[in-house]
Amino acid sequence: FFVVSTMLIVSGCGSSSGGATGKDGNVLNDFSGKATAYLEKFGKDFTDRSAVPVGETAKANNSHAATVDFIISELKKAGYTDDQISISEFEGTGDFGPNYKGENIVLTVPGKDTGKQVLACAHYDGDGCGDNGSGTALLLANAVGLAGKTPAQTVKYVFFDCEEEGMLGAAAYAKSMSSKEIAMTEYMVNIDSVAFGDYCNIYGGVQNDKKKTVTETGAYDLAMKKAEALGIKTYGTEQLNGYYKKNKTGPQIEYFALYTNPWTYENPAPKNGDYASPATGDWGDHVPFTEIGIKYVYMEATNWYAKGD
Repeated sequence: FFVVSTMLIVSGCGSSSGGATGKDGNVLNDFSGKATAYLEKFGKDFTDRSAVPVGETAKANNSHAATVDFIISELKKAGYTDDQISISEFEGTGDFGPNYKGENIVLTVPGKDTGKQVLACAHYDGDGCGDNGSGTALLLANAVGLAGKTPAQTVKYVFFDCEEEGMLGAAAYAKSMSSKEIAMTEYMVNIDSVAFGDYCNIYGGVQNDKKKTVTETGAYDLAMKKAEALGIKTYGTEQLNGYYKKNKTGPQIEYFALYTNPWTYENPAPKNGDYASPATGDWGDHVPFTEIGIKYVYMEATNWYAKGD
C-alpha cells in the first residue's frame, strides 16, 4: 500500500519522479518505518478520535483535538510552512442525527505542473489502529517522507474529519471545489482501513447496473500499472473473475501483492452481489468525488470472500 500510494502521489499522469525511490525502485525503507510509528501512535495515544457532536462535551479520553494538533505538528516538523497548511471548517448533520462541526486538514504541495493536481486523502476520525488510524498513518508518512520533493503535479493531502458520521468532511470538501479545481484534478487517492482486514485491496471505477458496465477506471489502471512496474503482483478483475466459483475460496494471500473486488456481473457474490469489480461500495470518502466526476483509487484491507461480518 505504501509503495503504490507514494508512487501515485509523486508520479501523476504516468510521468516519473525519481526522488522517492532507491536504485532498486522500492520506496525508501524509512518511509514505511515512519508509517508504522504513526500507526502505533494513533493506536496507543490517540485511540478515540471520534468527532464530538455540537453541544456535547468530549469524553475525558477523546483525542480528536489532540490528533489534529499532532498531524499539523508533524507536517511543520517536516518543513511545511503555515502557508501550505490550512484547516477547513465545516458543519453537517450526521447519518444518525447529531450535528457536527468538523475540521479538514489540508496540506498543499505545489508540483512542477501547477495546472493539475492529485488529492491524497484519509479520514482521521474513528478509533484504534484500523479505521482509520492506519490510513492516517500512511498518508501522514507519505507527506512527511516526501517533504522537500517536487511532485509531477500539485498534491493536496487532505485529512478528512467526520467520515464515520456520513463522510461529512469529504462531502464538504467536494462541495467547496470550483469547476476549475474539479477540471484540474486528475484523481483522488482514498486510503482507509489498510490494516483492518486480510487482503490488500485496491479499487476504482463507477458501476452502471443498468448497462452492466464499470467505467472511469483510469486512476485504478494507473495504480495497477505502477504496482506491476515495481514488482508487486496484482490480482485484477481479469484474474479474479470466476476464481471463487471455480475454487470455492479466495486466492492465497501473498506478502507483496494487491487484490481487487473479485465479483463481477458474470460472477456475482453468492450473497449481496451488488458490487462490480474493480469498483467497490459507497462506504468511503471517494463517493462525494465520484459524484462530481473525479476518478478515484481506493485502498482498503478486507476479505470479499468472508461468509459473514
